[in-house]
Amino acid sequence: MRLAEVTRDVADQLNDVSERYQVPQRLQMARETARRGAQVAYDNAYRSAQHAYRVAMEHPRASAAAGVILAAAIVGGVLWYIFGGEREQEQRRSRRVRAGTGRKRARTTRSSRAAAQ
Repeated sequence: MRLAEVTRDVADQLNDVSERYQVPQRLQMARETARRGAQVAYDNAYRSAQHAYRVAMEHPRASAAAGVILAAAIVGGVLWYIFGGEREQEQRRSRRVRAGTGRKRARTTRSSRAAAQ
């Protein structure tokens, strides 16, 4: 019985806080802003795709050449991504010196000074 009362009190407090800070309204505004932004992006992408399609239909030879160039660029980029990054990583690794592996300074301690005298 006590747990039910505590739960009810906590729920009432949460409702009061959400009303005070207008949580549902702010969530609704954020959701609407995100939806509007996504809709604008979708509209722009759709118009651009339609325009590109019309240009491709009006100029089929140029479109074919552009397609071949684009495919070659994509394949080249993928090959560079797969094989080209390894050499750069090896070069970067060879330049770095791990901590503790560099030349060590001659340390002078009391015992080494006493032994030197």
